[in-house]
Amino acid sequence: MKIYSQSKFLDLSPITIEVNNNNGEKPVLVDEAPSSYILPLGENATLKCNFYNWQPDWKMIWYVNGKNIQKNKRFRQRNGESSSLRIRNVQNADDGVYKCVASNKYGKFGVSKQLNVVASKLV
Repeated sequence: MKIYSQSKFLDLSPITIEVNNNNGEKPVLVDEAPSSYILPLGENATLKCNFYNWQPDWKMIWYVNGKNIQKNKRFRQRNGESSSLRIRNVQNADDGVYKCVASNKYGKFGVSKQLNVVASKLV
């Protein structure tokens, strides 16, 4: 079995999810980012969620295994049309299901990403 670095994703098929238009309705996700990532211990990870027509009043929250991720030295979030979660120096404890959720006063929508941390260097 070949394990690829983050630049060679497991799932390259785009996912397009249209929830509603942006005229007073909940966020629309157009996610062409991979749904699965495999990274070796100690590497940096960047998980991405792409939204259509991002608006400044939208809120973005990242979760791991159902728990809200708090920004700190290892976890950095960038929110907007191309939202991302950067994890520095991934550890075994970072293995899990991540979910990005965008919301506004009309509703919310999110998508899950799987991060698998492996012990050896990737080829």
